[in-house]
Amino acid sequence: MRANTPKEIIEQTLPLADRARFEAALAKITRALEEYASLKSATQRQLTTKQIRHELTNGHSLISRIEQWMADAEHSAVRDYVLTAIGDGRRRRPQTEGPWRVWKTQIADLREWRSWVKAALPRVKSDRGKPENFPLKQLVRDLAKIWDDFTAKPFTGTRKSGQRPRDFVSAICRMIEPDLTGAQIETAIKYAVRKLPGTRRGR
Repeated sequence: MRANTPKEIIEQTLPLADRARFEAALAKITRALEEYASLKSATQRQLTTKQIRHELTNGHSLISRIEQWMADAEHSAVRDYVLTAIGDGRRRRPQTEGPWRVWKTQIADLREWRSWVKAALPRVKSDRGKPENFPLKQLVRDLAKIWDDFTAKPFTGTRKSGQRPRDFVSAICRMIEPDLTGAQIETAIKYAVRKLPGTRRGR
């Protein structure tokens, strides 16, 4: 079954106060959809706060394990073999310090890296002001503004019969994201109702 186009959705679900503004409404909706696609693509490329914390924790653990490995190997033949390899490599370029000093320097560097990564963790703030599924909520907010601008009716969360804002929003959202659930759309509508200025009904 063919999905409706923005033009058809406007005709079916957006009660324009002035039919002469049809093309303007279509242009606004098209622009909102383009911005949604761009924002969603950018959001998908970014790490979430949870993912950033996970990566930092993994990094801290990895550095700690390497640091411990070097400390354990320091008084064994393992270190001697590594130092021999370091010495062989340094013969091909100017030497600034002996291999044994390199071992100590690397352990000190790892210890410093471990402290830096640990210090970075508390700096990762939660995504305050950026709600879950932000691209969808921003799209619905844009559609709410379009409803207000072109219908001369306030955007509300009403469930009364007639041409309702939620029918317009649902049609647009399902056109671009057929798998969106009703709950996701309802949450985005409630978000838009809260964010738009003025007194809003039917929350």
